[in-house]
Amino acid sequence: RHNVAVTAAIGVASKKDQWYVTVPPGKRLRLILSQQAITPGFRATATVFDAAGNRVGGMGAGNQVFTLEPGVYLIQVSDAGYAKRGTYKLTARIV
Repeated sequence: RHNVAVTAAIGVASKKDQWYVTVPPGKRLRLILSQQAITPGFRATATVFDAAGNRVGGMGAGNQVFTLEPGVYLIQVSDAGYAKRGTYKLTARIV
């Protein structure tokens, strides 16, 4: 998949949602992440991993563009401390 747009919940504090995207040659990955706390202090975090499982980037709520090698990447969304609950909206676009 080249683009992902999801709205989901971290209903159990230790939950991690995962999404895959493919970055073609000459393109970059833009992530847009917003959050709404269910438990005060919830901080949605998106972490990007390459196909080998290496962490290659990460961000909190906001908008960020990642320059990556072509390939398949895993985007993992969770609470920053794995201790709070909330909802989030993640948009991943190839730009």
